[in-house]
Amino acid sequence: MNFNYLEKEYGYRRYKCRVCGNYFWSRIPRETCPDRPCSKYEFLSKKYSRISHLSLQEVRKRFIEYLVKRGHGLVDPYPVVAKWRNDLYLTIASIIVFQPHVTEGLVDPPYNPLVIVQPSIRLTDVDNVGLTLGRHLSSFEMGGMHAFNKPGKLVYWSEGIFENTLGFLTEAIGLELDDIVFKEGWWEGGGNAGPAPEVLVDGIEVATLVHMSHRVVNGRYELSPVLVVDCGFGIERLTWLAQQAPTGFHAVYGDLLVKYRDVLNIEEPPGDVLKRAVYTLSDKEYSTVEEYTRLLEKLGFSEYVRDMARAIYFYSILDHVRTLLLMLADGVVPSNTGEGYLARLVTRRLLRNMLKLGVEYSKLRDTLIELIIRQVKYWRGDYIYGKLEKHLDYIVNVAEIETEKFINNLTRGIEVVEKLVKKKRNLTIDDLVEIYDSHGIPPDIISERLAQYSIQVQVPPNFYSIVASRHNAPAQLVKEKETTFPQEIVEWACKYP
Repeated sequence: MNFNYLEKEYGYRRYKCRVCGNYFWSRIPRETCPDRPCSKYEFLSKKYSRISHLSLQEVRKRFIEYLVKRGHGLVDPYPVVAKWRNDLYLTIASIIVFQPHVTEGLVDPPYNPLVIVQPSIRLTDVDNVGLTLGRHLSSFEMGGMHAFNKPGKLVYWSEGIFENTLGFLTEAIGLELDDIVFKEGWWEGGGNAGPAPEVLVDGIEVATLVHMSHRVVNGRYELSPVLVVDCGFGIERLTWLAQQAPTGFHAVYGDLLVKYRDVLNIEEPPGDVLKRAVYTLSDKEYSTVEEYTRLLEKLGFSEYVRDMARAIYFYSILDHVRTLLLMLADGVVPSNTGEGYLARLVTRRLLRNMLKLGVEYSKLRDTLIELIIRQVKYWRGDYIYGKLEKHLDYIVNVAEIETEKFINNLTRGIEVVEKLVKKKRNLTIDDLVEIYDSHGIPPDIISERLAQYSIQVQVPPNFYSIVASRHNAPAQLVKEKETTFPQEIVEWACKYP
């Protein structure tokens, strides 16, 4: 890839972050990269002269229109259940639609280049949903910008990637070049690898530009026969940036958030207080609600600790309802295996968070159905979510059945746990997962019940993420987490092609 193009054509320079030590490219001198935790969410309060208040639909529309005008063919979104794949259950990124046959050059893409806005579901960080106030979502829209370069047929590579990225962000969104930073990175997953600059704007990552140029064969890197442009733009994050809303959930869900608040009978802190708290904590690390509330107290938000703690569960409910709707609308049947298990996991976590907000067991089913109906109405007529309405009867039926099962499991399952503890005083993470899989009992309920017997149970903060990862399909040819490689490897690979 060619970072020098950024320097020559746009005036970017290379800098080293004094906090994380990673290299990044910026038009203006900076001591740190604008990525958390090296920087705060400066986008929440920065004065942008050309950015207007954009809805999720408007950001999505501008992304599509910008790339279509530049020769990209529009591919309609695929289901969130990866039915065409035998190596994973859920569509976790837009490139999944084209792996492995198109990316390996066995089949031509429908257009080349192409644009797709793909609803995606990732549950490996599900415990962070709500807790990070919009940075993590279990379902999200990935704006995919893709091209497939074969020998003798170059569509575009680094120069085109940078041109399209900067053009979209400045012309369609309204950012200035000085706002946009590229942080050097490397991605590897599913046997493929390549340079992957992150696109950062004032504290938030809005895109990752994967140059899928290499494959790993017998532990060695070699150039791939097809150079794949795999650029993913976060439509929700761009919406949050454009609106400068207190949280990402306010930006995405708008009026629905107010309606959910009434149904669940919760209060949020005033908007200005909430935004200030989100900004203040944006460079802090925490993994539980308890750690989050301690930070709030320490940083001067004691008056709002209870409301902000409850808001975390509230935001996760907004997110989880949408995720569940997407899965059920694509025909998932909750079960104990495959994508059905993952749908059940989302449902159970959703119901548990409703209990934490004080919804009574007797009202759990009716409240969930009301939340479902309100969200389906909110997305009525939407390009991606409009399909939810025609599946509403099935969705409601499943919600009723799963809620009853959840309540019955809690009633009967606690007795099983108490019998187990009599035989084994200390429960391991494997025990907690087994109990959850077999009886559907959330680990915090186990912990609360056993505390009555003076038995302490350590529940990992990422419990649901652990469970989700254990139930993913094997041998995934998917975009996995980005990894940090020695700088010499990155610099070597970036020379090619």
